[in-house]
Amino acid sequence: MLNPYAKNLTQYKNNEVLTATPERLMIMLYDAAIQFLFKVRKAIDDNSPEEICNNVIGCQKILREFMKTIDLEHGNDVGKYLFVFYDKLVKKLYKVNRNRDKEILESVIEDLKTLRKAFLDAIDIATKERAAAAQPLIDTEE
Repeated sequence: MLNPYAKNLTQYKNNEVLTATPERLMIMLYDAAIQFLFKVRKAIDDNSPEEICNNVIGCQKILREFMKTIDLEHGNDVGKYLFVFYDKLVKKLYKVNRNRDKEILESVIEDLKTLRKAFLDAIDIATKERAAAAQPLIDTEE
């Protein structure tokens, strides 16, 4: 029997994605990529080649989507470095898939966690700057 709450959960997740800010969507994608890699870890332990492959591909798709959003022609150096970094992660995941290399897998997981935290920090700084800019100036002259 199917979980009676599955339909509600699916609706909730759809609503969460549809109403999320672009910043929140990016964090959700990082979370999904990391979750794919946790599943790869388990699949390696379970010796399940199909699960390894499917979850590696899922993570690689997210990384490629990140790469598509970077404007290499008009963007800055940070974007170009990030593009190269994402590309290296995609290539590392090919090795994970082919060789079942948990050491490389763990390094990719840590890299994605680091990037996720960096983006969260950047979002926090931008939010504080927007809030400060929205504050009315206090008139000290009277």
